[in-house]
Amino acid sequence: MHSIRHKQRGTANTKGGYSLVEVLVAITVLLIALVGPLTIAQVGLKRALNSREQTMSVFLAQEGIETLFKLREDSALSAFPSSLNNLSLVWGYVSTLANRCTVANPCGVQIGTNGVINTASFYNCNSSNCKMRYDTTAAVPYRQGVLTGVETIYERKLVISVDNDKAIIKSTVSWGTKPEQQVSLETYVYNIYYEPPM
Repeated sequence: MHSIRHKQRGTANTKGGYSLVEVLVAITVLLIALVGPLTIAQVGLKRALNSREQTMSVFLAQEGIETLFKLREDSALSAFPSSLNNLSLVWGYVSTLANRCTVANPCGVQIGTNGVINTASFYNCNSSNCKMRYDTTAAVPYRQGVLTGVETIYERKLVISVDNDKAIIKSTVSWGTKPEQQVSLETYVYNIYYEPPM
């Protein structure tokens, strides 16, 4: 006698494969596991980029301040030794710059390719000539008021005011339109050659 086994219709074969629900759950778990680290990496990269831009802005703002120090020292050196008796004359350029570089009309500073700075280096900047440009071949790679190099996102503005033997210089560098995309440094530059009247 032979017994014939018949496969019943409607019974599930439990020996192979995953159900659709199991596959969807596995994909969801995998996506959650991937999205978390990718989001963290994206936020980290964005913060690193912002940090780099902010650091560069601090350097450029500091450079703007240093131009006035350099101008003071260069003026003193050019007065030496012929005008040694009247070194207070080396401070005269500061009043000129204070009248030129105001809050309403801030200045840019065009540093020469060899680092030369004079009173003519300070100019009133506007929307077209206040941006910094980057030239890899120049001795001073980031410069203002020039046409060479690639325009950068950085814009530097200087404001100078004078109070007798003290100049207050504020250097602001921005790299966007948001308030947090701006760095301002302020310092005092003194006429160390000033002789108060007796």
